[in-house]
Amino acid sequence: PADPTAVGSLVLVDVSDPGNVGALVRTAEAAGITAVWVLGSSADPFGPKAVRSSAGSVLRVAVHVRRDTAAALDELRGGGHHLVATAADGRPCDEADLPGTTALLLGSEAHGLSDDVQAVAASSVAVPMVGDVDSLNVAVAGSVLAFELARRRRQSASPPTAAR
Repeated sequence: PADPTAVGSLVLVDVSDPGNVGALVRTAEAAGITAVWVLGSSADPFGPKAVRSSAGSVLRVAVHVRRDTAAALDELRGGGHHLVATAADGRPCDEADLPGTTALLLGSEAHGLSDDVQAVAASSVAVPMVGDVDSLNVAVAGSVLAFELARRRRQSASPPTAAR
């Protein structure tokens, strides 16, 4: 039977650091993410540094490598995924619509997601931050958002408590 707490997908677009790629695959497994898509010029998730950073999760999580980003996003959308871009001006993750079929798009460390990729997303989401910090490392941001997705799935899968 399907796990009712299973979460959608992480989609890495042009994430160049193999350590970040591996850390995100590891996060995916820990959060119950069902698949990781590694697109464009992203680092090889099966390279030595990525495998080490994943602590073996790359062998247990469905990892899809596609160099044609547009075709892969079409494939995800055609499969019923709700594409959600990460963006500094996105809706705070605690307020955003993140259905179970969410494919969370994470961009390159230096430039984030391109305008073309953001344009195909149904919505955008951000990690709310305070102070003078304007961004997080992609693995950190992806982890925060992956666990927000997981938290929501756990809540929706929990039986309602009886009123007193």
